[in-house]
Amino acid sequence: MLTCRSHLKQAGGSSMFTERLTHTPTFEDAVRRIQSGEPGILSRVPLETIFDRCALLEAVASDYDGSLVPESQWKGLGIFLSPERRAAETRDREWYWQQTHGGNLKATSMTDRDWLHGDLVVKNQLATEGAWAANTISRLGVDRVTRQQVEQVGRSLTPRAGAIDLLGLFEQRVIISFGVEQVIEAWLAAYAADLQTAVAATRLTFDDTNVINGCHMQIVVSATKEHAANRFRRIANIHEDRLLVLGDSTVDVHMMRPDGGVNVLIVPPTEGDKKLKDFRDNNLQSMWGNLTLILVSDDLTPLVNLIQEARSARSAAV
Repeated sequence: MLTCRSHLKQAGGSSMFTERLTHTPTFEDAVRRIQSGEPGILSRVPLETIFDRCALLEAVASDYDGSLVPESQWKGLGIFLSPERRAAETRDREWYWQQTHGGNLKATSMTDRDWLHGDLVVKNQLATEGAWAANTISRLGVDRVTRQQVEQVGRSLTPRAGAIDLLGLFEQRVIISFGVEQVIEAWLAAYAADLQTAVAATRLTFDDTNVINGCHMQIVVSATKEHAANRFRRIANIHEDRLLVLGDSTVDVHMMRPDGGVNVLIVPPTEGDKKLKDFRDNNLQSMWGNLTLILVSDDLTPLVNLIQEARSARSAAV
């Protein structure tokens, strides 16, 4: 009988996924290949190992913005803001990114009102992200954004190629996002209505006229993602070697465990430079052991093909 490993050896370059599947055991190897801009799948583990791992997958935990959709849901919601509040939103975003991607280099003194507010420390990042989300939600409420408009944003976000097929490969699914629950639920209803999928994201609240008036106290931010993934593992009784975790940033890598089944970081070739800066600023190298694959592509179809072929080989070997 044909085993998964022997199937891989016989498939060679003719296999659907082995054409562009490359063993890149070190972070430096991966950086060089991402910089080249050539699409493909980079595997930190030996190729026969990833083939066997993919054959066992039964559940998926995925990020949303940048992973299942290429666009930003917050940008979609921002179209409903007045110019004044949109400008305030831009200022918040730029301050946050300046602080988390390069730090504050401004000299200051105790006569400067920003002597504290101009310097974000890591221990306060969780509170800052919660305040950022709350500020955004407050502005949406002031501009009387409705439930229908929120759901409209979800329906307007086009799935990344292969995203729905990927979700459909698994018996249990969860989407974990530093975003809005109702946006993602509307997206699922529009594009994957037959796939029952759990969502972990900030839940908006609405008044009697369906205008935003706040949110649930449990705001979902970057640091919440790891907790949500662990809750999914426990409540759904997921065996670690049966779980696929998908994301597009170092924040998502925290959802991944070194002993996991398959942990995938997606890097669209057009965003290679931006992603590599994020990886260096947030020290992806220290989390390198959490990763299994890096998908250098705008399309999730190569990952879908890899899993389907691995399953077919395993079935043939039984």
